[in-house]
Amino acid sequence: MLRQCTDMDYMTHLLDLEGFRGEGIGIKTCANFKTDVGFFCVRIEHGYPFLVHFVVEKDKRSFKNSLYQFNLFTDLMIKTDNPFFIVGSPGNKPGIDKAIKYIGGKKPYQIIEDDKVYLVPTGHRRKK
Repeated sequence: MLRQCTDMDYMTHLLDLEGFRGEGIGIKTCANFKTDVGFFCVRIEHGYPFLVHFVVEKDKRSFKNSLYQFNLFTDLMIKTDNPFFIVGSPGNKPGIDKAIKYIGGKKPYQIIEDDKVYLVPTGHRRKK
């Protein structure tokens, strides 16, 4: 189930557990959505949705739950008629690059220090 999330403490706590801290985490400038297994945050940049945060709670973390939450995100992108979305990969989280490639991110269009930014087609690898 997908619903808007206004619980800043919940999102800040989960991001803190992942090592993202402080005012720079950007959840106040996003549309925030909670699922049964975590949350994600989206804002518009350069005319495209930017997936700012995508967090599955640690005790619910699995490939199946990550894919479930990603499919909810994909459904939202399809429903809002967005053919592409932007997603970033922080340099200190190399596993995220692998996940981005799985969902259709070919190669980063921008690299800033160790962080990579991808433009990904919506629904490219929608899985059940």
